[in-house]
Amino acid sequence: MKKIPDPGEINALMAVLSEGKYSEAVAQSKRLTTRYPSHSLGWMILGISLGQTGRKSDALVALKKAAALAPDDPGVKINLGKVLQDMGRLEDAEVNYRKALTIKPDIAEAHCNMGNILRKLGKYEEAEKSVLRALALKPDFAEAMSNLGSILYDLGRLEEAEKKYQRVLEMKPYHAETHNNLGTVYLAMNRLDDAENSFRKAISFDSKYADAYGNLGGVLNRKGLKEDALAAFRQLALLVPEKTEIQHVIAALSGISTDRAPDQYVKNLFDGYANKFDRHLQEVLQYDVPDKLVELVVKHSSGLPEKWNVLDCGCGTGLVGLRISPYSKKLVGVDLSTKMIEKARARKIYQRLENSDLHAMMLTEKESGFDVIVAADVFIYVGKIDDIVFEAKRLLAAGGIFAFSVEDIVESSADMADQTDSRGFQLNESCRYSHSAGYLNGLASAHGFKIIESVGAQIRKEHGQPLNGHLVLWQS
Repeated sequence: MKKIPDPGEINALMAVLSEGKYSEAVAQSKRLTTRYPSHSLGWMILGISLGQTGRKSDALVALKKAAALAPDDPGVKINLGKVLQDMGRLEDAEVNYRKALTIKPDIAEAHCNMGNILRKLGKYEEAEKSVLRALALKPDFAEAMSNLGSILYDLGRLEEAEKKYQRVLEMKPYHAETHNNLGTVYLAMNRLDDAENSFRKAISFDSKYADAYGNLGGVLNRKGLKEDALAAFRQLALLVPEKTEIQHVIAALSGISTDRAPDQYVKNLFDGYANKFDRHLQEVLQYDVPDKLVELVVKHSSGLPEKWNVLDCGCGTGLVGLRISPYSKKLVGVDLSTKMIEKARARKIYQRLENSDLHAMMLTEKESGFDVIVAADVFIYVGKIDDIVFEAKRLLAAGGIFAFSVEDIVESSADMADQTDSRGFQLNESCRYSHSAGYLNGLASAHGFKIIESVGAQIRKEHGQPLNGHLVLWQS
């Protein structure tokens, strides 16, 4: 007969866990699993406690042991899903939540967690259904209501998202994360004063809330309060000193021009943007640079082979690849963002994809291996592009085309004009770079490119206003 612990012992352990004494819960549950190794509850409590102390890998081992001992326990599946979710293993977490709901379909928490997972995977409509199911089972479930607000925000249904977050605040008025989330909705609605107020409330309830300081800095910058924005970002840098990419934002607001954005800044930006990238660019920002650049290449393609070997620099989700693939023989993409590469791979149009820094990848490629190199909105994150231009020349076959876009320099002060004249590019308060025609023309000449065309164009909309730039075509 299987030995089982005394119910009083289990209750005492559960009390320690519920009080948040996780280190003590780890110690007690370890003793329990030593004495009763075949009892799943001890392993589950150990896994939960280890997860709360940050020991995710150990938590996973304990919860897998619990799942092996109790394969039909939905609680074990849910807690296993939570740890996998915290570890970033979203698909595995989804599998466990689905198993829990197969065993017991009316667990509101599992539906809520499933919705959160599906949202992070970009499956917004499915996510909404899951969270609505959670709310149908438990109407005052604040976490599910908050998740619904986030899903609606991602879907661009801002007024609905606002109402959901306000409903959460009726239940939890001092919840810093919800005030922060509501602020992001107001920011997207261009209600800058309301956004600032929400971010400040978030900080008042959690003085170490790093994301809220970053968001506050962003909205203050939008309002033209540069010094206040700088103060917010400097506080953010103090809270998370390991995130050195914040110095890129501080440099931009301080008028200090650097050569390029840090890799981690670009990676974080686009990893977080990947799921809504295409819809936001095309529907909100009215972005059509991929179409225009490919049209220019086609227009000047008479000297190219019938089908082209193409390098898509900063390929993102594959918007350029989608347009140029009908003309390509071999399509190679490179991007720093892992999430963007995943989206590009799902299109099944690339023969090869590299998750790498652009210049580092170019250094490894064979000389004269490409007929066309395209860089759509890549140089807005690289100021000094001399090395990339050098490699583009090396990688292009004779007569090959280098097509790229840049933002135009808007000289807001005499100091910035002097900086631009000396360097040929500038880091703007948007944290993006713009380039002068003189700098680009000089690079073309220095590296033996023939300037085929340079066309003024609206690159996208920025806060509802057109952002001007140029589409440039050089020939090797």
